[in-house]
Amino acid sequence: MHKHAKIYIAGHLGMVGSAIWRNLESKGFTNLIGMTLEELDLTNQKDVNAFFESEKPEYVIDAAAKVGGIVANNTYRAQFIYENLMIQNNIIHAAHKYGVKKLLFLGSSCIYPKLAPQPMKEEYLLTGILEQTNEPYAIAKIAGIKMCESYYRQYGSNFISVMPTNLYGPNDNYDLEKSHVLPALIRKMHLGKCQENGDWDALRDDLTQRPLKEMIEREKEGKNGGTKEGKSEGTKEGKSEGTKEGKSEGTKEGKSEGTKESVNERTGEGKDIVSQLTEDEIIQMLAKYGIYTNNKTSESNNHKDESSPDHSFAPSFDRSFVPSPLRSFVQSLPRSVGLKLWGSGSPYREFLHVDDMADACVHIMQNVEAHTLYDEMQQTHINIGTGIDLTIKDLAETVKEIVGFKGEIQWDNTKPDGTPKKQLDVSLLNKLSWNHKIALNDGIKAVYNKYVD
Repeated sequence: MHKHAKIYIAGHLGMVGSAIWRNLESKGFTNLIGMTLEELDLTNQKDVNAFFESEKPEYVIDAAAKVGGIVANNTYRAQFIYENLMIQNNIIHAAHKYGVKKLLFLGSSCIYPKLAPQPMKEEYLLTGILEQTNEPYAIAKIAGIKMCESYYRQYGSNFISVMPTNLYGPNDNYDLEKSHVLPALIRKMHLGKCQENGDWDALRDDLTQRPLKEMIEREKEGKNGGTKEGKSEGTKEGKSEGTKEGKSEGTKEGKSEGTKESVNERTGEGKDIVSQLTEDEIIQMLAKYGIYTNNKTSESNNHKDESSPDHSFAPSFDRSFVPSPLRSFVQSLPRSVGLKLWGSGSPYREFLHVDDMADACVHIMQNVEAHTLYDEMQQTHINIGTGIDLTIKDLAETVKEIVGFKGEIQWDNTKPDGTPKKQLDVSLLNKLSWNHKIALNDGIKAVYNKYVD
């Protein structure tokens, strides 16, 4: 790719797309194209074809997708398979139809069988049963890989695929219902620390920037005379949820990760509803996401017994109603706060900073052609990761130390764990002279510092 080549990055406002955009700019590429949701619906084939015909991009990087954690994947199964298939089908076919020189399709490590040998090599694709909780998303991504390969086999299209491991970094999605495990841990522990320290200004500021689903619903009810039905009339079904669920700009239900937060920061959306909530109400809302408190001092938590109330327990009084002369003192008292997290914590996961991932993608775009990948290497895609994993329990302890959260962590074994182990074999990537640079601890520290700023 020459420095003035026209490069279209689908999903350029999301965590992945924005990282690729930054990387290309840092390397001197000057003709980058990105389209917002309002400008282009990637699930609409007619609109996508019109865009390609008009803009005529030379290179395409498809980082657009509807993504989410285990809860979102398992809950919105139809949306995950439909929207991802529509987005990638439209982009890949239009790239062929309008003569794109090269296309890079981004998938996910969830494409591999649930019980694949570890570490997972590229050739393990389609050798076993997928993990049930994210099967729709995985099937869509597998279809994208095979579509790129098939367009090369039939038409000679220079379309290739990469499969990143679990990613984290700037512009991540911190929605407590739909985010991936690492951003969810960061936010839960930050909110827990705010409660521990009695820092309600910081806690309310966080909720103002990133409103909870319950807060958005309450705001809707208030605007429509207390009815939920009134808001839905004349609006796209699920649009508010889609803003949180999807990182892709390419669906009417999903905006890019980070977009929702920046809008709230600019407009103050959510500030009114947060200011109206009492401490008790906020604590009860957070309890639904496993952030629980019992209003005791932090020292008492060291002696907590297994029969103590779980995360659904609500505090017995609201400190905001304490007489004003004592309010500041009482509100600043330390609280016993704990987290209840999904699963056993035993699964192993690998994490890569999104800036490293972006650098690997650009390296592959510049150095690997379709005929090399499919004919010489005899592969359908290239893994992108660190090749290093750890248990979710160890990850939680790492985040806890970095954030400074002091509370207890409980694991809910009634919830699914997902795939037992997902470690990528990155030997092929290493042979292409690329290795990751950002260590996990350093990356999480940088992400948390950015989060609190």
